Amino acid sequence: MTGRVVVPLKRTPQDITVERLPIALGALLKLAGQANTGGEAKRLIQLGQVRMDGVVERRRRRLLHGGELVSVGEGVILRVRGTE
Repeated sequence: MTGRVVVPLKRTPQDITVERLPIALGALLKLAGQANTGGEAKRLIQLGQVRMDGVVERRRRRLLHGGELVSVGEGVILRVRGTE
């Protein structure tokens, strides 16, 4: 046994700048390229694949006001930012 230590990789949030806040969660997923259509965004949300600030979010029309961290699946983390 070598005593190897496994350190989890830290995921860096990807900043998504939105011209007009608030923005609906489904629209953000489309804007960020995580969903090609509103239906695809809806399905991701319904399946519990989307978390907002670490909590599963199932409301597609949930409004984001800036500063939230949205994670999609096990990979992408988005940080919502306004232009102001």
